[in-house]
Amino acid sequence: IGGQAPKAIRSVECYDLKEQRWYAARDMPSRRCRAGLVLLNNEVYVVGGFNGSLRVKTVDIYDIQTDQWTTGIPMEARRSTLGVAVLNNKIYAVNSE
Repeated sequence: IGGQAPKAIRSVECYDLKEQRWYAARDMPSRRCRAGLVLLNNEVYVVGGFNGSLRVKTVDIYDIQTDQWTTGIPMEARRSTLGVAVLNNKIYAVNSE
């Protein structure tokens, strides 16, 4: 998901373990790199990151079953190069700044 700094991109690739092949999924709504990722309830949460110009606080949610993106509630702070984890159905976003 995304690219490598400073090149933020929208593309997403998925790996099918059963078929042992990569395929393209629907692009993210906005460009980003250095985002945190977490899986919760069959949805991939893409948290924060860098859009090529500045750090972002946005959250995009990818529904694996429908191959659709929705916009989540943004974080209060802009974060990039962060760690993201799930504990007790809550998502935690942490970085060292």
